[in-house]
Amino acid sequence: HVVNIIIQSTSSSDTEPPIAQTIFWGISNNGEHFERMNQRLNDYATNEVVMEGTCAKTGIDEGENVPWDAPVSRAYYKLAQVFEDDQLLQLIASPRNKSENSDVVSPKSILSHGSGLDLGASPGGWTQVLRSTLCVPNVVTIDPGILAHRVMSLKGIHHVRAELSSEQSVKALARHAPYSVIVCDASVSNANELLVKIAETFDGVSSLLKKSVGSNGETLDGKNFAWPLCLVVTLKLPYKTHGSIDRNLEKVNGYIPEYLRRIASSGSPSGGDNDLADVEISYKICHLFANSAAERTLIAIFHKK
Repeated sequence: HVVNIIIQSTSSSDTEPPIAQTIFWGISNNGEHFERMNQRLNDYATNEVVMEGTCAKTGIDEGENVPWDAPVSRAYYKLAQVFEDDQLLQLIASPRNKSENSDVVSPKSILSHGSGLDLGASPGGWTQVLRSTLCVPNVVTIDPGILAHRVMSLKGIHHVRAELSSEQSVKALARHAPYSVIVCDASVSNANELLVKIAETFDGVSSLLKKSVGSNGETLDGKNFAWPLCLVVTLKLPYKTHGSIDRNLEKVNGYIPEYLRRIASSGSPSGGDNDLADVEISYKICHLFANSAAERTLIAIFHKK
């Protein structure tokens, strides 16, 4: 059981003690706590979220004098939290990225060695994190919709208005490979189909790269990924009850390892099991502050041994 005590207070002046405005208390089981008290906290926190939206049809700011770096969507805060997790950064970082005398790891130093890919990017909240926070030099965004103007104005953004599996997308992906970070917050209810589509698309990218010729006349080797590779995907689960979420999470945990191996194999020249032996994969599924009740976030790290 959970004991909940929530006190909101304010002060009428600088000299007087704070006056309690609202007090909530109660005892509940885990499910009730999540559904009632936690929702109430989220409602209050929502008022503090900074977000400047844009027109879905034009990408133009809805407000006036909007700062260039203002988040264009609430989804921005999901990916921002991921890369504020020190333990995650330590997991991503390889020994060559870390100072011998420090355990502090900068996200700018560990994922900016390759391009970034944002799937289902519109209006561009996660793209902002990749470009501005992680300093990924080139970010390919794929979505039939448009990006916010202030996201498109960032240097190194390449937007493809198409479906992921389209020929247009595959060619754009090949042009900017290899990738060090792939993120997806698309509204796709079937997570396993999404992961399969990512792997199949990169199979196509690899085939295209093998047929390509570099600037010096050499044949390219089909490298899709720059190691370490980080994959972040929002899992949107069917939500009827908390029990249904738990059951769907159990299914997800059952197939995630297979699909992550499939994605890793698409990044190797031959795509065979022998190449997978050189790749170490670790992952976790977590509930971020900005996730809805039916969302979880998959964070996977691929290291070349």
